[in-house]
Amino acid sequence: MALIMTVELLSGTYDAAEVDDRDRAEWPPHPARLFCALVAAARGDADRAVLRWLEAQPAPTIVAAGQPQESSRSAYVVANALSVKGGSQTHPARTNGLWSRTRAHPMSPNVQLIWLVAVQPDMVDRLDEMARRIPYLGRS
Repeated sequence: MALIMTVELLSGTYDAAEVDDRDRAEWPPHPARLFCALVAAARGDADRAVLRWLEAQPAPTIVAAGQPQESSRSAYVVANALSVKGGSQTHPARTNGLWSRTRAHPMSPNVQLIWLVAVQPDMVDRLDEMARRIPYLGRS
C-alpha cells in the first residue's frame, strides 16, 4: 500500500521562494515544507511517533503541474530589529525594509506526494488528522 498525500492549494497559488534564488517561485512544494507543517500540527507522542516513521522513509515522488507562471510583489514593511536611529513614526526605534514575495500560479491546484511504502491504517488516520489541521503550506 502506498502513502499518498494530496495538497490542494485553495487559492490556486503557492507563495514560497526558492532557497537559493529568492526571486524565483519554489515549484513544486518541497516535501520538507509539508513535513514541517505536519510537525506543527502534531498533538502528542503518538503523532510524533508517526512523524519519526515518515521522516525515516525515502523521499516521496511528487506529482504536480508543470512549470507555473510566476508573479512577484514588493512592499516596505516594518523591521523587527530595533534601531537607535528609528525611522518609523508609528513604530518607534524601528526602520522599514523592502521585502519581496514570489508566488507560483500552477495550472492545477493539486500536488500529490507519494511514498511507495507499506503503511499501517492507524498511521494513515493519524497523518490525516494532522494534515487537516494545517492552515497553509509555504508562506501564510
